[in-house]
Order: sequence, then C-alpha cells, then structure tokens
Amino acid sequence: MARDQGSLFGGPTRAEFRVGIVLGLALLLAAWHAMEREPEVVAAPPGRGASESPSPEGTPPAASDDDADEEPATPPRLYRVIVPVPDLERAAAWYGELLGVPGERISGGRHYLDCGGTILALYQPSGDGDEDAARPLPDHLYFAVPDLEAVFARAESLGGLSAETGDGDLPMGAIAVRPWGERSFYTSDPWGTRLCFVDEETVFTGW
Repeated sequence: MARDQGSLFGGPTRAEFRVGIVLGLALLLAAWHAMEREPEVVAAPPGRGASESPSPEGTPPAASDDDADEEPATPPRLYRVIVPVPDLERAAAWYGELLGVPGERISGGRHYLDCGGTILALYQPSGDGDEDAARPLPDHLYFAVPDLEAVFARAESLGGLSAETGDGDLPMGAIAVRPWGERSFYTSDPWGTRLCFVDEETVFTGW
C-alpha cells in the first residue's frame, strides 16, 4: 500500500499538512476579529494625566495643573491720549499752566505733555496740514493729582470751572467727596473738552 512521501521520513502526511494549514488560517481569522473588537486607545495630549478619559465631543477638557501655572497676560499700557484743539499756541500755554508741566512741541500741530507716563497730546489738525476739524472730546478726561487744592486754585484762575450740579446734588465745579468716594472737581478747557481732577488718595477704579 502506497504511503504519503512525508511519512517515510517521519514528517507529516499531506492530509496532516492540509489540516495544519486550515487550523493556521482559522487562528489568523480569530485574531483579526479580536483586534477589530478591541476599543481604540486615545493617547492623552501633553499636560493631561494618563488616567483622564477623553472629553465627550463638544465638551471642553477640564483645566489641568499646567493651565493653573500659566502666567497671566500682561495688560496693555495706555501711553497717549489726543486732545484736539483749534489753537495750539494758546492750548499749550493753558494746559501747561493748569497741569504745571510745560510740555514739548513735537510738530507744527502737536504739543505733548507728560502726565505720569501717559502723554496728553494737544493736536491742531491744520498745524500738521490735516483738514479735520478740531472737536472737543465727548466725555471727561480724569487726572489723579497729589495736591488737589493747588490744581483747583490754578483752574479757578484760568476759568472754566463747571457750574453744573452732579450726583448727590454736589456742585461739580467745587472740591467735594462724590457718592462713590472720590474727592474731586470738574472744569473745561476753553474749547469744550471736559476735565476732572481727583485726589490720588481717593481714586475709584471699580474694584
């Protein structure tokens, strides 16, 4: 009786070889199906702990310790405020007397006064060849000063103290403690821009 060639040398018969191939394919298919069912593992981004589960779609992730350690953004610094005037020579003299600082002529239409690091820029458009009209600012400019009485005396001599009555039925053109705690008075320049001077020890900033 004929035997498979492989059996003569102690190896598998062709029938056994075919069975082995079938079993191997079955194992490969089983492993492939198992991999399909295995849940996807999402790697945690830098800064998140490995134990954190990914946030549901549309839900922002919780703040991490790294976020809490971030430095707050540096706020911008207001360095120049422009006050339009129709007569630069007269405005430079008037503001120089009121503020007690002479300032510096920058161009034919600009005169700068340093107010504690913020430049008050008097601007006459025609002096710089501009066609814009010089209109007063729509609301008050506020100045904090160490000696309110001295500034009030200069404002009184220059003229322009407010004749209005303000909050708390207090005269705006006289030194008074306002309902929000500031000690101040109100005046205007000769061209209609309104100014307020506040005792620097009483400045109200909102917090």
